[in-house]
Amino acid sequence: MRSFLPHVVALSAGLAIGAISVFTFLAQQQPTTAPLAANQGVEPIQSVRQISYQRHEYTWPDPEDRSAPLLTFVYDVPYLDACGVFPPLHILNQILASGGSDGGMSPGATWEPFEVSAGEYDALVQGITTLDPRTLGDAARFKWLRFTFDPSFDQIEVWSEWMTAVCAKHREAYHRRIAEAQSGSD
Repeated sequence: MRSFLPHVVALSAGLAIGAISVFTFLAQQQPTTAPLAANQGVEPIQSVRQISYQRHEYTWPDPEDRSAPLLTFVYDVPYLDACGVFPPLHILNQILASGGSDGGMSPGATWEPFEVSAGEYDALVQGITTLDPRTLGDAARFKWLRFTFDPSFDQIEVWSEWMTAVCAKHREAYHRRIAEAQSGSD
């Protein structure tokens, strides 16, 4: 019987190299220094709770203690979105209740598990829709693209199922948006 282990190892290594190159590109991005237009996120950033958490990097031996407003925090958590789509409240709360992950060989973030209320979620969504995330600078790692929303998946109850369904629809568009950001045409 043939062993598939070498193929799995090769595939895993290829995926890791691809992820590292994307994260390397993203780490080199410079945030815009243009001033925020009126109502571009200043109020929502200040109006939501502060989150204490640890930022994990695969290249750092120890996690970095951080504290940030919820709006900044969501742009600092790897894999919080699904192909650029921000989760609905019930999925977001599943993610937040997990306490995060150290990321292993990828970036990660850990925190004391918590949930957000419907009101906090609404304020967060308002902040996401008005904020240019590049203005977050070094406060957030994943600010190269603004989150999008797709309520057609809101009825899916399980995080992993939601992520799979969302990415089946949005993966190609998400990769195009990343390529545009890399080329500087966004």
